[in-house]
This record gives sequence, structure tokens and C-alpha cells, in this order.
Amino acid sequence: MAQQKITKRAVENLAKGETIFDTEVPGFFVRRQIKRPSYGIKFRIKGRQGTFAIGAHGVLAPDQARRKARELLVGIQNGVDPREEKRRQKEGLTLTEAIEKFLSIHTEKKSKPETRKQYNRILKSIVAPKLGKKKLKEVTLNDIERLHAAYEDTPYQANRMLAILSKLFSQAEKWGERDHGSNPCRHVDRYAEKSRERFLSGDELRKLASALESSWPEENNSQKDDIRPLASPFCIAAIWLLLLTGARLNEILTMEWKFLNDELNSARLPDSKTGTKTIYFSEAAQKILRRLPKIDGNPYVIVGRKEGAHLVNLQKPWRRILEAAEIEDVRLHDLRHTYASYGAMNDLSQPLLMKLLGHAQPATTQKYLHLQDAPLHIGNARVSEAMLREINQTATKQAFVKKKV
Repeated sequence: MAQQKITKRAVENLAKGETIFDTEVPGFFVRRQIKRPSYGIKFRIKGRQGTFAIGAHGVLAPDQARRKARELLVGIQNGVDPREEKRRQKEGLTLTEAIEKFLSIHTEKKSKPETRKQYNRILKSIVAPKLGKKKLKEVTLNDIERLHAAYEDTPYQANRMLAILSKLFSQAEKWGERDHGSNPCRHVDRYAEKSRERFLSGDELRKLASALESSWPEENNSQKDDIRPLASPFCIAAIWLLLLTGARLNEILTMEWKFLNDELNSARLPDSKTGTKTIYFSEAAQKILRRLPKIDGNPYVIVGRKEGAHLVNLQKPWRRILEAAEIEDVRLHDLRHTYASYGAMNDLSQPLLMKLLGHAQPATTQKYLHLQDAPLHIGNARVSEAMLREINQTATKQAFVKKKV
């Protein structure tokens, strides 16, 4: 077996049955068999020797084949057997393998942490156990319809699963793992989702404010051991800020002191759900912020129990506060609905409300604007009542005149 740098001239001068091993990339070779020369690599993986064909000369130039050989040999060093990869590509990915590929390529680099968490949970915990062993090319409309129907009692989750799966199959078409236009999710009907727009009444707001104030410790102690999850000033402050700003829960929990300006009347978030966003703080919200201690070594406004971390779970304190306030059926996200609803009822315009809430689409804000009708109904009632009083007074006068005559 000759050893020299594989060049175009060396390849074209190969005799039948002759092999040349490259001096630049160990394991890379070219061999002339019956017809034209072909490139390949010789390697050892898991204690066993093997060869793998790269391609024919003419289709590939020596430099192109050498680059491909380098890539394959790097993969072999990392435990990737090119023969297995070729077999897998020929047979096609299973849905579980496609899920892993989709999560690593599509979500890890392009999605925010909360989105990645949701994709992982739905695809690995719900989809993979049901359909994971099937070949990706063999998943049918009927498979998706049955999976979707299995979660009929939770329409929101069923529809999110369907949307995520649809993205996965669209990506699979781009990978060449499915025929173009074969996405099996396209013709599955989504379930109707009941819109839940719960917001606090005036009486509920007063009861919530009372419960929050009575739960606030008399003296904020910044020592970690003294921060109790159900009575922490940080828990109480987080709830107040959710109510007074309309911000999303994760925006408040991950907010750092460096995002706030010196006057504490706004915070510039570098990365919210819809990109860069400014949260505005009223005087009431500023008072809440000033009551909070800054913890050395912790950058967050809402401090968690772990050193240097923000608060992660507000659900238990929230349930305790609701119980104390004697309020039922209210989620933390309903505080955002409450802010939006009171904004609409106080005649905030759609562009202004959209900006304050950080909505990317006007349609998201539009659902609150029907509440602007409330003052119009009141005004209309007042006008009608005034006219009716005038009508009644006129009718009474006319009746009196007729009676007198």
C-alpha cells in the first residue's frame, strides 16, 4: 500500500487494484477497482476495524474527499460510526430520534428557556411514550388524530401539543426525512378553547391588598435564613408588582436591579417573551421596590432561597394569600388580566395598553377593549334617564293642563 498525498494526478495514474493512503489525513485512502477510483476511510471504533466509502472520483475532487474524511474521522473519535449513521438515514429516523434532533437544533438555539421547557415536557413526556418507536415517515394523520383525541379533556394542552408537533414535522420535511407537504398535523381540527378572562373586582382588590399588607414582615431581614417562602417580603413584593405593572410572572421574577433606572420608575428588560421591553413603575410600585432589601451577591430584585438566585415558585405563597383574602379561582396570571382590564375601563388606548403589556400582536390586546364600553353604557343610561325625566315631567304638565281645562 503506497503512501503519498492524494492528488488529482496521483488518482488518475492509479493502476487497477492499487490503493494510496494519504499522508495528510491518516486513514484517508483512494482505491481503483474495476471502474473509476473511489475514496474512503479506514478506521477503528470500539476496538473493531472498519472501512467506509466516501464517494467516487469525478463526483468528488481529492480536496473535497479529504475534507469529508476529516469530518467523518472527527465523528468517529466522538463515537459516531458512519456506517450506523448511513443505515439510520436509509431506514429513516424514529419519532424519538427526530424529537432529539428537533430539540437540539431548533429549540436549544432559537427558543427561550420557558419555551424549551414546554417543548421538552410535551415531546418527551407525552408524544414519545405514545409514538416514539414509529418511523418518522410512517406517522400518519390517523396517529396524530388519536393522540390529539386522547387529551380532549384538556383542549389547551392538546392544541399546544399539536402545534409543537406540526413544527417538528415541518422541520422534518426540510431535513428530507418526510415528503414535502406531508405534515400529518395539517388536517387535524383544533379543539375550541374556552377563553378565561378572570380579573379582580373592586371588592376583591381591597381584600387582596389587605392580605398582602398584613403578610408583609414588620422588618425586612436580608439574611438568607430569615427568608421564609410563605412570608417573605420578596414573595409579597412580587405579587404587588404583578398587579401594579401588568408584567408577566417570569419578567418580575428574573428582573435584576441593574435593569432599573435611578428613579425606580422603569426597568429595561433585555430579553422578555417579545424581545426587549420596558416595565413602568407607578408611585405605588416604587414604594414596593424601596421596601425591598438588596442582597449582597444576588443581582435579582425578587430574591429566592438559593444563594445568588431569584425566586422560582410563587404558587404556595399565592395560595396562602388568596386563602387569607377569602378570594377563590384566581391565578397569578389573572393579575395581568386585572391590570389590562382596569386599563381598558379607564380609557387607555389600544396602542398604549399594548405597549404597557408588551403584546406583540394588537389582537392580543383587543380582547380587553370591550371593557371600554362600560363607561359608554353608564353614559348612555344617564342620557336616557334624563330624557325620560323630561318626558315624564312634560307628560305630567300636559295632563295637569287638560285636567284644569
